[in-house]
Amino acid sequence: MTVSFSTNLAREIQERSGENVFLCYQCKKCTAGCPVAAYFDLTPHQVLRACQLGQEDLVLHSRTISICAACETCSTRCPQNIDIARIMDVLEIMAAERGIESPAPRVPMFYKSANRGINWFGRMWELGLMAELYMREFFAGKLNFKQLFKYDMPLAFQMFRKGKLKILPSVARKPRKPAVTAPQPATEQVISYYPGCSLHATGIEFHMSTLAVTDKLGLKMEEPEGWVCCGTSPAHNTDHYRAVKLPMETLAIADELGQNYMTMPCAACFSRFRFAIHEVQQDPELRRRIAEDTGYEYDGSIQVDNLLTTIT
Repeated sequence: MTVSFSTNLAREIQERSGENVFLCYQCKKCTAGCPVAAYFDLTPHQVLRACQLGQEDLVLHSRTISICAACETCSTRCPQNIDIARIMDVLEIMAAERGIESPAPRVPMFYKSANRGINWFGRMWELGLMAELYMREFFAGKLNFKQLFKYDMPLAFQMFRKGKLKILPSVARKPRKPAVTAPQPATEQVISYYPGCSLHATGIEFHMSTLAVTDKLGLKMEEPEGWVCCGTSPAHNTDHYRAVKLPMETLAIADELGQNYMTMPCAACFSRFRFAIHEVQQDPELRRRIAEDTGYEYDGSIQVDNLLTTIT
């Protein structure tokens, strides 16, 4: 019996993400901390081991890479500082490029629905996303009618009554050019407030409490007109370039408005922005391409923080 061993998969992962899977020594801290490991067919440490052994078919056909929550708990806990969540993103993109059908077919349906909304409006429209997702599931013969009518519709009605579902989408329009006026003396620092897509819809309470707390603390928050979606999982799990470009478009708007400090309550948005900043700082060619497309080159002049850092 011949046993073959190949490093091609590990090499491709490193070329795409900069992560070296051979640093993993199977301590299993990633799996121990993963909140959704019970639903995986391969646990995080098993995914890394399979990548080390070059088991491409096993990894790219696994359910794990599709349903990973991208919470980054594994990356945070890793004693070798391996960004396991980034590897999961890369593996899912590789599987799609190879035409491998996801074992969790609703996941790519969700990505397509969300990305379409981001393409059209610049932001995620949650009501439209769900409507398109249900249509895709229906035509694919995968729509659970009991789930839809017994649970989803009543919940959607309650959310609509509370203002959590918007009938019309929020559109990221280009900011208006401010009128040229004489420079005014600086009084207080204005903080660029990035709410993200959910805080104007399903997460409206978070938005309201954020503004209430910052007002009591005397912080002047200003939402940059025309901000766009951070990319979230639908972009990160399908197109690396787009996942970096979207946050840079918002930073370009903030830079044009003269803002140099941005904060965001959403931990996921914060993670996506910091990821984009890291990528353009580490990859000169990517930074050049982003600058050509957006007309903005990130130079570190805008600091990005999570809201908890801002208020403490």
